[in-house]
Amino acid sequence: ARMNRHDPDPELALAARALARVLDLEAADLRADSPLGDLGADTVARVLWADVVEELSGAEGAAVVVDDAVLRDATTLGELAEHLRALRGAPGRCRRCGGCRPAHRR
Repeated sequence: ARMNRHDPDPELALAARALARVLDLEAADLRADSPLGDLGADTVARVLWADVVEELSGAEGAAVVVDDAVLRDATTLGELAEHLRALRGAPGRCRRCGGCRPAHRR
């Protein structure tokens, strides 16, 4: 299934589709406040998620590369979506760093 550009929150939809693929879940069952740890998103799953995000977004014409710090620090699906939103230049800014790039470096 391709991402619908008319989704109310396309970044959340992308984050959910990618995580669902990695963890063999239904994207429709995932919410912004879904805790990554409770879903089974360990370090390996998060790295795979970033690869799937790059693949899916690239298929839509603009590959998004996720910074490793986000993979470490995010605790919910919504936080991952916020980062994608900031990387794509969509309205809203990542609350962790205020904009992403360099992402979340301390």
